[in-house]
Amino acid sequence: MPLNRPNKIELLEAVREYLQQTPEDPKVDQFFRRVASNVLAIVQREEHLHDQYIQQEIIALQACLQSTETNLSTLNQQLAHAIESGDLAITPALTHKLLELAQAKLNIDNPKYKG
Repeated sequence: MPLNRPNKIELLEAVREYLQQTPEDPKVDQFFRRVASNVLAIVQREEHLHDQYIQQEIIALQACLQSTETNLSTLNQQLAHAIESGDLAITPALTHKLLELAQAKLNIDNPKYKG
């Protein structure tokens, strides 16, 4: 299960497509090669940290929902429904937990960001 869109296959495909082009402007090419390098670093971090992050998110959502569900997609759907229906209050503890999960995703996508 991908952590975000675009997923790693889409990212790698975009890099491949760019590298197949003939560069017209060396400065533009230099910029896009840097972008491609960053994309490959994201894919590498996601490959390395994916399972750990997924497990962290499952445990966090199970705690928030008081659930034993193990399917992450189902847990996210349950969370959205519980918040939307008012069954789960948006408390400081819930907000803190969701922000922790967002920061964990950012550590994969852009570890230099410390928002």
